Amino acid sequence: MTKDLLIELYRQQDRKRKRVLYDLFSSTILLNASLHFIAQMINKELGIESLITQDDIKYCRHYFKDKKVQVNARLPDIPKKSFVAEKLLENNRSDGRSKEINWTNPDEVNLNQIIKSKFSK
Repeated sequence: MTKDLLIELYRQQDRKRKRVLYDLFSSTILLNASLHFIAQMINKELGIESLITQDDIKYCRHYFKDKKVQVNARLPDIPKKSFVAEKLLENNRSDGRSKEINWTNPDEVNLNQIIKSKFSK
């Protein structure tokens, strides 16, 4: 982005003009100086009197000071397989356990063994 583009955006009153102003002059805008002085410095550098106002500087300081420049970046691809599930499978295989699970047949279970409580006789 150039200063000529910024001047054209201000003349057309484009809605992104203050963002471009901050991108070009962020170090100047964040100086510990008065708004009037900073606006004069930027106007002198652009070569146009009263293009940038104190309100523009104030707006940029308030809205763009803590915001980082947006970067168009992709998020990393999420793996389809779960890393935790693979790790558990490896641990089970290394323990020497068999892959088969032995289930109890419900027909062979004695019901007297199942129902035991302190209230039963």
